[in-house]
Amino acid sequence: MTRPVLLPLFATDRVPRTVGELEAALQLVLDGSSVMMNSLHAPVPTENMQPLSEAVESVSVDFRWDMHHERPCKTMADVRPRALQQFRVQLRSDWDACEARLRERYGAPTPVTTGSLTYLRSGPFFVLPLAGRTFSLTFFERTPDWALPKPDEDDRTGFLRELSRILEHAEGYVEVLAGITLALPRCGIAARGDSTSGHIELSPAMSAVDLVRLWSWHDAIGQSVDVHMSSWHVRILSRSSTYTPVLGKWEVDVRLEGLPSGDPVQSSPGGPFGYRHLGIKDLVRYVSIRPHIRGRHGAGG
Repeated sequence: MTRPVLLPLFATDRVPRTVGELEAALQLVLDGSSVMMNSLHAPVPTENMQPLSEAVESVSVDFRWDMHHERPCKTMADVRPRALQQFRVQLRSDWDACEARLRERYGAPTPVTTGSLTYLRSGPFFVLPLAGRTFSLTFFERTPDWALPKPDEDDRTGFLRELSRILEHAEGYVEVLAGITLALPRCGIAARGDSTSGHIELSPAMSAVDLVRLWSWHDAIGQSVDVHMSSWHVRILSRSSTYTPVLGKWEVDVRLEGLPSGDPVQSSPGGPFGYRHLGIKDLVRYVSIRPHIRGRHGAGG
């Protein structure tokens, strides 16, 4: 019998980055019958469903695929080169040996709870012991918010208020760059700048309604910035148009995490874009800052 601990997945520090690499790491050859859109689940649920191998019970995968610009993936040849967004593998045995291997490589695991489940986080993996000596092992390309340390809300709010004040008065980009680098790790904010713009990542994400209120943006809505309505940003609604929020001489482009949860805007400017009110469920993760160019106001701007 092939033991899970002997699989290539546990023999190296390198995490599989494509569906094909995951196949190899698990010593599997999957078929395309389980491919759906940007995901793969094997084996396909049936009345007489069998494990994938002596070591692996099942595999679930989400991979990168642009539904608006790419042909559907129908075969494993289509899927194997795709970058993994996350995967979950259920192993059939060997929990003790695999846990020891992970502990040797990454140190003692950290318990992380989401809902009713408590995972053991070992390096890049989230492990869930199951009945007997079976267990599941999950990898996320981006660590979920529920697995991140809770930020110091006072520090986060203080930084965002100070950044707003700096932007209101900054004449040059050097001042802006100095402002965004004030972020402290305990704020749950990563900040960086390049030659022309500054970028902020909020991890975990922040309530869009709270951020808009904090920065005193009245008439803020969510607007799609592409005809597919797959990307949504905060915009300020005026009588006949919308525009990117401005602080001083700087545009502040706030990207929303998905479709805004509020109702459609009835008095929107129209055109090929979507317009929705912000709701309490809406989140912000990324903020970009760039010089404001007069005349760039307008729907879609």
